[in-house]
Amino acid sequence: ICEKLILEAYMNHVAEVIDRARTQVDVSCYVWGATGQDLCAQKNVESFVKGRETTGDAGTRAANVQRVMQRYTKLRNKGLNPILCFDCSGFIYWTMKVFDGLMPGRRNAATYYSMCEAKKKDDLCAGDLVFVHNGTKVCHVGLYAGGGMVIHCKGRDVGVIEEAISRHGWNRFGRWPKMYDDEPFVPGEAYVIAKGTVNIRTGPGTEFPIVGVSSKYLWLGDDPETGWHQ
Repeated sequence: ICEKLILEAYMNHVAEVIDRARTQVDVSCYVWGATGQDLCAQKNVESFVKGRETTGDAGTRAANVQRVMQRYTKLRNKGLNPILCFDCSGFIYWTMKVFDGLMPGRRNAATYYSMCEAKKKDDLCAGDLVFVHNGTKVCHVGLYAGGGMVIHCKGRDVGVIEEAISRHGWNRFGRWPKMYDDEPFVPGEAYVIAKGTVNIRTGPGTEFPIVGVSSKYLWLGDDPETGWHQ
């Protein structure tokens, strides 16, 4: 009896990117223009935030600063340190920049969309990017994590969250260059991990038991939602 085995490592960047993004869920702040700075390391957190609130009138900027400070104080009271901050595109940049050649530099959401291969919502795979177009321009970006879930730096009251794709009005979708291998795998062929080994599990997630470790495997197909290999 043969059991379907799922590889813990992908032959692309999807798993690493999603895992890195999830480290900031519910533990971070939204600050306009931020790309992962540690608020706890700032000499004066409020001054740092004020210096980045450059849009809107004076009343809007002041209210935004207070929203961020309330979020920051809440996280500090939980004992969190460090507390990283991002805006939506800064979070995508921070998530991908550590992987060689994956993220060429800091851009805004509209530019990231222009760099993607456009996709339909029904064709989304884990690791794709999702966007909001407000009728004038693309103004928000998130990371599709599979299973109908999106990770994004939503706003000043919540920071980075993971929520259902139906919750935020996503209406543009794209495949980021180099997120997946350029050459598609051929079902039924053997593949060798170039460096190191992978854990083989009984299901598509790290919560499933490890049943073996290997550097070579027979690839049967992908789970379109999670990107894990069978």
